[in-house]
Amino acid sequence: MDKSNTTFYFNRSFKFFLNNNHDLLLTSFLFLFDYLNHNN
Repeated sequence: MDKSNTTFYFNRSFKFFLNNNHDLLLTSFLFLFDYLNHNN
């Protein structure tokens, strides 16, 4: 997976989390992010 692309989506999702305060969204995204990193 392209690292710059991953960073872009991570930052976008994190900003979305900060704006909307969706704990579940952040937790799910961090789990997915961790999962993808372990499969590279």
